Amino acid sequence: MEKALLAGALDILMAGVNERLKTFGEIAEGMDRSIEVYRFVSRKTHDPLIEKSKEFAAKWPRMKDHFLEALEEEGDERAKETILTGVDRSTAEHGVRYLEVIKGLDDNEAALGTGWLQGIVDRIEKRIRDVLPAFDRGRKTK
Repeated sequence: MEKALLAGALDILMAGVNERLKTFGEIAEGMDRSIEVYRFVSRKTHDPLIEKSKEFAAKWPRMKDHFLEALEEEGDERAKETILTGVDRSTAEHGVRYLEVIKGLDDNEAALGTGWLQGIVDRIEKRIRDVLPAFDRGRKTK
């Protein structure tokens, strides 16, 4: 039963990812028209927003590749194993109810899990920002 639940959860997550990628693609496809409207309304021909919009549209295929590659990202292996051990323990105590399992993690496991997931997000964000340098101009770093 747990494997069926996991497979179902992964299917739902993948559907969400695919929907987000589709939406980003539609945004990229419509960017030229959006820039035209913005230029007309703002009467600006040069603007950082225009440059960012052009860059997003032009580099969307590369960003999409990075997002798809990120689906294989597992993060720090030791942290992942520790958090999965905690999830297994909590699942044994609370059953397969997601929120109960997560609430059942001890403080160390929860902090490690948060750090593990944030590390994955940070690596993906860096890859995307490397593709979109115009988005970093004038941005304060963390």
